[in-house]
Amino acid sequence: MERLLTVLSQGYLAMNSLTGILSAWLVHPPWPRAQARSKSERSAPPSHSAGQRTSVLELLVEQSGDAIMMADERGVMRIFNAEAERQHGVSRREVHARDWTDTFGLLTLDGRPIPLEELPLYRALQGEHVRNTRWMVRRPDGAVRILSGTAFPLYHPDGSPAGAVLTARDETERLEMEHRCAESLERLRRTAEFRERFLGIVGHDLRNPLGAIDLSARVLDRSGHLDESEHRMVGRIRASTERMTRMIGELLDFTRSRLGGGMPVQPQVADLAAICHEALDEVRTSLPGARVCLRVLGHGAGEWDAGRLSQVISNLVSNAVHYSPQGKPVRVTLRGESVEDVVLTVHNHGPPIPPELLPVLFEPFRRGPGPGPSNRDGLGLGLYIVRQIVLAHGGQLEVSSSADKGTTFTVRLPRLQPHLPPLPLG
Repeated sequence: MERLLTVLSQGYLAMNSLTGILSAWLVHPPWPRAQARSKSERSAPPSHSAGQRTSVLELLVEQSGDAIMMADERGVMRIFNAEAERQHGVSRREVHARDWTDTFGLLTLDGRPIPLEELPLYRALQGEHVRNTRWMVRRPDGAVRILSGTAFPLYHPDGSPAGAVLTARDETERLEMEHRCAESLERLRRTAEFRERFLGIVGHDLRNPLGAIDLSARVLDRSGHLDESEHRMVGRIRASTERMTRMIGELLDFTRSRLGGGMPVQPQVADLAAICHEALDEVRTSLPGARVCLRVLGHGAGEWDAGRLSQVISNLVSNAVHYSPQGKPVRVTLRGESVEDVVLTVHNHGPPIPPELLPVLFEPFRRGPGPGPSNRDGLGLGLYIVRQIVLAHGGQLEVSSSADKGTTFTVRLPRLQPHLPPLPLG
């Protein structure tokens, strides 16, 4: 681009010269290799006349989508194409550099008149290449435009200064659009943050009255003064309270992970196999009749947050139980043969997860298909929280699902956390 503009500007210098010979010389300067041509080659008629070349140069400059401005070596404006006139709201005027700011309404980005020594075109006259600079223009009609451009010096073939050229592009609309988009994103961010903080506050404040309800239901259940129907009613109260408590716990975990930059975990040396056994005992208690099989290969020693990983196991296994056909077992496998990590898989034979749901399965407030738990009494946060806990341990969570092989969730966890001392694995 610089080479083309150099040629164009040299052509315009030639157009203002006294002779057409100088025009042809500036547009096509005599390089050393031209001197080696034979006499017959030098005498061959040109395919285009200098006048034709000049006409093409005029069209290129005047119809350019960028503003093109050129000053001669004395600082007098010589080229000011149609786009430059549109951007500045004035036509070309042969004014000296000291008058550019006033004539063309040149301003800094904070609205001050640009000093002569800071003008991109003037800096280029001093031999400096100025790239991707930005400034403002106040037009005679009062409109302010933001321009960005590049300026560089021009030289005659003999190396003497020929002036400088500036190309500029109007970025006003683009920058306004970017500003509006940034404001919209900031409003959305603040709205989302407020919503998440609100959910966290509400969830936190609801735990106390729910705890009172659950305690009262337990006392009534053990009083010995209830008949069978009243026992059933109290049982429903306790079940609903437990379900609401789980939902509130998910909301609190969600807000912690979103506002705190990730799920907080406190890893300590523990046995993942023991964590699995305890979590599965809780699932069997809460889901009577569930068939869950655990297989442990190797050992499960590592640095884990036992409570959080128990949450991961309970969530994955409960989902698998609800989506499994009646009588089909859920198989949990813990593979601890590797020294570096352990792999936990939860498999069920239920209907496959729809392919369009797989890419967004771990996003918040997503609900699974069919009559699963997330469609009955959940918020669609379970798998999101599971993934956040796994990521907080430096692990990975994947899922595969097909009609013939069933659905398998795979959790891969490193045994060691960087901030803790080495494991005593003896």
